[in-house]
Amino acid sequence: MEKATFQDLIAKKLQRENDKLKITEVVVPSMGKALVFKKPSDDVLVNLIDDIGDGKDMHAIVGAYKRLIYMTCTALQDQKLHSELDVVDPYDVVDVLFDVTDVMQIGAALSDFVGLGGVGDDVKN
Repeated sequence: MEKATFQDLIAKKLQRENDKLKITEVVVPSMGKALVFKKPSDDVLVNLIDDIGDGKDMHAIVGAYKRLIYMTCTALQDQKLHSELDVVDPYDVVDVLFDVTDVMQIGAALSDFVGLGGVGDDVKN
């Protein structure tokens, strides 16, 4: 195997910086419209993995997906939206707007986006 050079390490750093700026659009099934999501931080991803655990507890998966959806979509973090929807806890925005099907489909798309595809597949099948 070829050894990494100084330039390879610098390129990797630049790649990681650029990866932090990645976004994706995910269609919300019940709306037929897309929302923009940003790539989550490593801390958010680690928390997601911890929250999901072995991937067999549907409540854990849905809860983790709700947090991931909220934390990666700036539109859902808008204070005016929170006021209009009359939510106190910001994470409740996801519950107010989306049903479980939406949460699972958006969460699965985001998991694929960050390279964690297949999380919760055992439960869904």
